[in-house]
Amino acid sequence: MTQSRIWEPSAARRRGAFTLIELLVVIAIIAILAAILFPVFAQAKRAAKQSVTLSNIKQVALGARMYAGDYDDTGAMTVQAIMVPGGPWLPQDTWVAHLQMIYPYTKNAAIHWHGMSPKPSKSASFQEQYTAVNPAVSETWGTWTQLTTIAPNAVGTNGWNGDIYPRRESDYVDPAALVMYAPIDTGASGMGALDWNPYYETCVDDPTQLWFWLYQASVKHANSVVSGFADGHAKVKKTGTFLVGSNCTTANWDAWIRTPDTNRYYGFYLDGIAETP
Repeated sequence: MTQSRIWEPSAARRRGAFTLIELLVVIAIIAILAAILFPVFAQAKRAAKQSVTLSNIKQVALGARMYAGDYDDTGAMTVQAIMVPGGPWLPQDTWVAHLQMIYPYTKNAAIHWHGMSPKPSKSASFQEQYTAVNPAVSETWGTWTQLTTIAPNAVGTNGWNGDIYPRRESDYVDPAALVMYAPIDTGASGMGALDWNPYYETCVDDPTQLWFWLYQASVKHANSVVSGFADGHAKVKKTGTFLVGSNCTTANWDAWIRTPDTNRYYGFYLDGIAETP
């Protein structure tokens, strides 16, 4: 008489599922790979945004060069508030900002935002106030002007003789070395970022303070400054851009700005501080 056999799964079937240990090992491997790859992806994303910023700044710099070519070698001011050295100030409701003056040559308002801080979309809190035809005609001092995050160097674009006036390109000692445009970060929407001034934004005594607009933008761009120069070219400056923390003292800053590279890069020589560093 044949005895009945209790059914047992085959060895192949018994191996059809992972054990708990095997699952934990797979999860651990995935976690390790993610830890390795995510920073790489983040770096690639930041590099792409930096490339966008570099492209935008180059377009802005070239637009400014074309503007100067049409205005007898005279560049666009940070804000067109006075027309000739020592002349009267224009009525404030007629002031036109730098990016509006060069708009006819760039034809794209969106290039005035850097890659890490793109132009805000339409919303209740941000109403786009420019037209596709000519922003300078539609308004002179609106939201799109004040919230830009690619801004001109006030020391480079404006002349000073006790008053403000438009500077001529022939005033520049070294146009290929003078930074005219860079990304800034306002830290909060609506602060009104119209320009940056190397006098006050290169000596960073407290890196946590968001009002160091140029420095905060450089941190986002891999601790570098995406720069547009007076001759129209653009590049990324990696090191030697700021004095931070304990280095930021009056004595250190005074000596630092008199070095040839820093002096020409920021354009301090334009005000006679270090004409021959």
